[in-house]
Amino acid sequence: MTDPTEMSPGSALIFLASAFHGGGHNSVPDCVRTMHGLFFIRGHLRTEENQFLAIPRSKVREMSPKMLELLGYKKPTTALGIVDNMSPDQDMDGVWDRAAQ
Repeated sequence: MTDPTEMSPGSALIFLASAFHGGGHNSVPDCVRTMHGLFFIRGHLRTEENQFLAIPRSKVREMSPKMLELLGYKKPTTALGIVDNMSPDQDMDGVWDRAAQ
């Protein structure tokens, strides 16, 4: 079952994350359609220990790319886990410096 929704600029649509969703045809020629997504997860679905704070930066710097990926320092194929719209492993020192400001 689908329920297509056509919206005017400035409109908002709120739906459950369990819903299948996708953007349809952009009906405004020569115009980029922008979207702002705000997503939350239940607190009990996260890891028991916060690896970003539990592991000293000096040890993180010595880890293999695979270990960094497993700990969440690399963006997966989705848009989750980004910092400043990029994968954290691309500039980890810069990410840490900006976080300290």
